[in-house]
Amino acid sequence: MNVARPGDRDPRRTRCHGWRPGPGGTRTGFTACSCGVSPGDDALLELAGLRFAQMGVAAELYADTPDEAGADPPVRPSSSIPSDGPPERVGINVLSEQDRSRVAEFADRFAGRAAGLVVHDKSEMVAQTDHVVEVMRELEARLRERPGRPKVFLEYAAGSEPEWFIELAERLLDAEQISCCIDIGHVGMRQASARFNRCHPGLSLGALSPEDGRLPDLAADVQDAVDGARRDVIDVVRSIGSLGKHVHFHLHDGHPLIPVSRITSPS
Repeated sequence: MNVARPGDRDPRRTRCHGWRPGPGGTRTGFTACSCGVSPGDDALLELAGLRFAQMGVAAELYADTPDEAGADPPVRPSSSIPSDGPPERVGINVLSEQDRSRVAEFADRFAGRAAGLVVHDKSEMVAQTDHVVEVMRELEARLRERPGRPKVFLEYAAGSEPEWFIELAERLLDAEQISCCIDIGHVGMRQASARFNRCHPGLSLGALSPEDGRLPDLAADVQDAVDGARRDVIDVVRSIGSLGKHVHFHLHDGHPLIPVSRITSPS
């Protein structure tokens, strides 16, 4: 679990994602959030840590370096629950050899201690899918060199066509240490915007707000776009889930008319 220190205003450092034991020993992923951005929030995070421990929730850490992730946080839900400690920063790009080495460094440092590492996809990956598959297989080979290294999950984050992301997951099916992270907000916001744009070329869904005077006349089309996006999200989950691999999820209920929802979603 990432702990926001006093003065730390990065909202991405307040999310935590974990796993709850499911039927037959399976693990079901879900998300919990806490917002520690002000002095005194440590007390709330302590309480959250206790509650997460009672629920059997692991932590998801947001860290720039292995040293930062390895620092003892004041909130540790349970030392017996593996965490997901991702190098999930916009600067990480697995197409870069240097960045793949950084991911491998995280994997080495937290072998046996982390369940997975999450890295974002990038818009430029669409035009070089073969190369993406090649470098992800290369990274997997590094992960298999030492037992206990965490899996790496490539997150849908750049707003590419969901069909491309599904194809990539299918091509990496036999790479046991590599899988996907589906952020339902990223997928949903992208698809809602694309659907709305087909009905209203030149008008961005993200440009609207609840206070916009045009909204009453557009409300039905906005609702249709959001409802269609929900079905698209379900299709992505079903397609990748049917591959039978461990899939990581980032869950949030973002809506394209709410500005704060667009902070962590692709434009």
